[in-house]
Amino acid sequence: MSGSRSADTTYTDATSQLQACESQRTSLVSQIQSVLQAAESWQAPVSGWEARYLVWRADRLIGDAKTLAGSSTPPGYTVCS
Repeated sequence: MSGSRSADTTYTDATSQLQACESQRTSLVSQIQSVLQAAESWQAPVSGWEARYLVWRADRLIGDAKTLAGSSTPPGYTVCS
């Protein structure tokens, strides 16, 4: 049984927000793993700029997730993008 229309919309919006964050996380994890595997197998060293960029993206994603967690209702824009 469905709840109120506004509750259903809030649930759907929250789910969409979480899926966007998960998608960003999955993409970032894949990139980090590729960089680390290449470095581990001596195929390519991790450059300073690449490491800083990946850390910046991870920090941004964490901040976005905290913003989303602190919202009582999902914002009207995609937080994790």
